Amino acid sequence: MSNPVESDAVPGTIRTVGQWQVPALGAGTWALGGPWDFAGAPAGWGDVDDEVSIAAIRAAYEGGVRLFDTADAYGCGHA
Repeated sequence: MSNPVESDAVPGTIRTVGQWQVPALGAGTWALGGPWDFAGAPAGWGDVDDEVSIAAIRAAYEGGVRLFDTADAYGCGHA
């Protein structure tokens, strides 16, 4: 059975860490979350254009990125 991480990755972008095969390229999505407040103070990156964010994610994927760091806290779930 083939490694699902390697199946569509750009050659050379997979690394072995212990027993795991992991993507060598990653992108964070915190800045895609847009504006939000924490204790009444601005805490996000400001306004974002979702179409531009989607295009950036697609371009990253086409460029070999297979690890996208995201969390429900990024933009209060928007990212």
